[in-house]
Amino acid sequence: MGVGRENVFGMFGYNSRSSNMLDKSGDGINVFNGAAETPQYLIKSKEIFDSDISDGDYMDTAAPCLNVEMEFARNGTYDSSGENSQDGRMLARPTFVCMRFGQWGPKLQERMFKASKIDQIEIHRMKSIEGELKPLQVVTFKKCLLRSYKQDGDVIAFSFIFAIVNDTITMYDSTHKALGKVSSEYDFEAAFFGS
Repeated sequence: MGVGRENVFGMFGYNSRSSNMLDKSGDGINVFNGAAETPQYLIKSKEIFDSDISDGDYMDTAAPCLNVEMEFARNGTYDSSGENSQDGRMLARPTFVCMRFGQWGPKLQERMFKASKIDQIEIHRMKSIEGELKPLQVVTFKKCLLRSYKQDGDVIAFSFIFAIVNDTITMYDSTHKALGKVSSEYDFEAAFFGS
C-alpha cells in the first residue's frame, strides 16, 4: 500500500487549498507560516539540508520543518496470568517529516532511488529564548534509509527508517537558565540481532 495524501499530508493538517499551513500554538513558534516565523523544528543531515536563512549555528546548517512525527511501540500483550504473552520487542514506525521544498528535494530523491544509507539525521525542536534559538529537544537517528517521498506544490513529506535513536531534552528554569539534560537511547539493530 502506498503512502497516500491522507497518510502523509493529512496527518500534518496540511491542505493545499489553504494558505495557512498549520495552526499556531499559544507560544507562536509551532509552525513555519512564512519567512519571518521562527520554526519549531529544524532538520540536520550532512550534505542534505542547509538554509539561506542565517541565525547562528542552527539555521546555517539546518532546514526548517513544518512538522515531524515519530512513534515507538512495544509488541506484546499480557495474558490472564499477568505475563507478557508475546515477544515484547520494541518497534519503530517510520519517522515522517513535512517541510517546504528546497534544494534538499532532489538530494532526498537521489538517496531514496539509490537506497543510499544516511549516516545520521537530527531533528531539533527549538524555542526562541531571549532572542536566541535554543534546543529543547534533539532527536538523533542513525543508520537511516528513506522510505517514502511525496511532493504537493511547494511542500514535501518524506519518511525514513533507522537503526538507532537518541532523544535528548534540555531543561530550562523560569529564568531560561539551562538546568541539565535528560536522554534515552535505543539500538533496534542490537536488540534484534542480540549484539
